[in-house]
Amino acid sequence: MVDASAEVLHLVDIALMGDMRRKGYGTTLIWALKTVATQSDKPLRLMVDQQNEPARKLYFKLGFMLQVSSATAKAGPSNVVLMVYLPTPHRMRPRLASVVCMAT
Repeated sequence: MVDASAEVLHLVDIALMGDMRRKGYGTTLIWALKTVATQSDKPLRLMVDQQNEPARKLYFKLGFMLQVSSATAKAGPSNVVLMVYLPTPHRMRPRLASVVCMAT
């Protein structure tokens, strides 16, 4: 589930059944959301449990960074962290260009 505002896309929830994990489905979904974020020039944010190391590794691999804001710092210790993908015109173009070249 994604919440889209005028300024940001927020991935509220993503869940895969156990037998569907580690097959690339989650990565494909995140790439699609990153494409939407890039095309709309909006950051893509999500929250992830600090203990969920596989998910955190995946998000880092896909270009997400930890985001610390004054609001999250004031909230104190938590078991979730805010991560953000900031689209840049240069991140997605090579991948999109290769898709277009293969399609022609």
